[in-house]
Amino acid sequence: MSTWRSDPPPSVWQRLLPARLHGPVRAAALLSALACLALSAIAFLYFLQAMRFDLDEVARLPQSTTVYDRNGRILTAPGSITRQPAARGELPRFLVDALLAREDARFHQHHGICAGCCARRFAISRTGSSPRARPP
Repeated sequence: MSTWRSDPPPSVWQRLLPARLHGPVRAAALLSALACLALSAIAFLYFLQAMRFDLDEVARLPQSTTVYDRNGRILTAPGSITRQPAARGELPRFLVDALLAREDARFHQHHGICAGCCARRFAISRTGSSPRARPP
């Protein structure tokens, strides 16, 4: 009885790519899998932290603004200006549309995080250029 066995046929990606690219492709696939695992862990930890956030505590925050100087003295305390929490349904539609147009015009086209916008803001913060150097 012979113990010789034929080698299994190469997979499709190995047949399509030249042999010199097999190692880098494997390394890239492994790094991608590790990056996905790391991002998943970060997202999981973020959501664990977010679940402990108490919205009732936000409601107890002061409703007016007091501005202090560097010595701790009150500069302004606009007593007549107060913030009142508003439910989403209480806001006029034009105000919501105006905020979306100003903050994120493509809000309804992505799932909460626009990768291109984040990359652009990161590049702007790294180069120190003006945030209005390019239109969104």
